[in-house]
Amino acid sequence: SQVSFNATSRQMKGGVNQRVFDVPACRRVLLTDRTRQLENLMEPGKEVLAYATSDDIGYWLDRINKDPALYNQVAANGYRRVLAEHTYTRRLTQLVDTMRYHYREGA
Repeated sequence: SQVSFNATSRQMKGGVNQRVFDVPACRRVLLTDRTRQLENLMEPGKEVLAYATSDDIGYWLDRINKDPALYNQVAANGYRRVLAEHTYTRRLTQLVDTMRYHYREGA
């Protein structure tokens, strides 16, 4: 689909799920709930669309349907952000670097 809707599980209070990365990686627009961690990973309104209330959902769907340029820009920005910061290779490299830093041999 052109726009994918996401509602994060209540068990992930403040977190994000994999959809936040998968949809932009497909060069599509994600409409997701605004969580505490979202803004550290993607820029709402620029790389994904985020809602805080049900009124926001209608607002964003209306905007995106009336403004193809906005749709294209959000899809492109999200795609670039995922490739730049959220690939599995980059994440695993960060994880290993963090572990090396905290668990150096003899430290």
